[in-house]
Parts: sequence; C-alpha cells; structure tokens
Amino acid sequence: MKLRRNIGISILIWNSFLLICNVANAQHVLLLEIKNQIEAVKFYSGDQLIYKTKDQHEWQHRTIIRLIPESDVILFEDGMVTISEINKVQLKNEFSRGMGKLFTGFGATWLLFGGILDVADREPFTWTTLAIGATSLGVGQLLLRVVGKKNYTIGKYTRLRMIDITMPEQIPALQH
Repeated sequence: MKLRRNIGISILIWNSFLLICNVANAQHVLLLEIKNQIEAVKFYSGDQLIYKTKDQHEWQHRTIIRLIPESDVILFEDGMVTISEINKVQLKNEFSRGMGKLFTGFGATWLLFGGILDVADREPFTWTTLAIGATSLGVGQLLLRVVGKKNYTIGKYTRLRMIDITMPEQIPALQH
C-alpha cells in the first residue's frame, strides 16, 4: 500500500514537471483583441490560424510553428508573415459547426429514407416528409455557413498583437 502511494506521488511530480516544461516553451502569444470584449483570443505555437493578407484574397489555413515577437513575425511550415500584412482573421465556432453537421446529416437521411420508402411503396413521400428534411438541411447549412464562423477585419475595432510573457531572469528591483 505504501509502495503504491509512493509511485503515485512520483508520477504526480513527474507529470507536474513535464507540464511546467511545456508551459515554459509556450511563452509567446498572438492576441486578437476585439473591441468591447474582455478577453482576447489567444493563439499559441501549434494552433491553426485562418487569415487573409492584403495581397491574397483567399483564406489561408496554416499552423503556427513559432511566434517571433521581436519582429512581429508568425512562422509557418511553408513560410512566414508579419502581423502588419494580415488584414482579416477568421474564427470558427466548433459547437455550431458540429450542430450544423448533425442537422444536415439528419435532414439528408430523412429525405433519403423517405424517398426509399416511397419507391418501395411502403410510405408515400408527403409534404411533411419534405418539410422536415428540407428544414433540417436548411438549419444545418445556416449553422455551418453563417453561425459557424466569424470574420474579423483588422483595423478600428480589432487588432493583432504579439506579446512575450517570459519571466525575466532577475527582477531589476531585487538585484544587488
């Protein structure tokens, strides 16, 4: 019993050490600050950033490899971009997207089985069947396309900022 407790404490200490090491590496943060919102949206290394630049008019889906706050550069696997080049950022609402896929799948399945039952002469394909399937498809697509994502234009009401939150090695007031 005592051996199990010691092993459990050792595992807890080791996991805490690994967590602290991982947090120490994630000290650079890209912030999307939105007017009238208390919390900024935070992006770290390993997060996906969906953005448009002033030169390109299609959305870029890229994973952040490294943030360099000294020069405001975001490093990706296939290149880099400075914060000043980005003019739009897109955020996705995963809950709404999941519900949209659920409703779309339900509506398509309802219409499919209604059609199969009509062809097999089991149940007639009625306006009710069509209304339920079409409404579900419509709600699902609305959730996916409208509610599931939000675009922010960088400028007057939103801004991108990169910060370095590493602790200094010695605090100047405490130096001897």
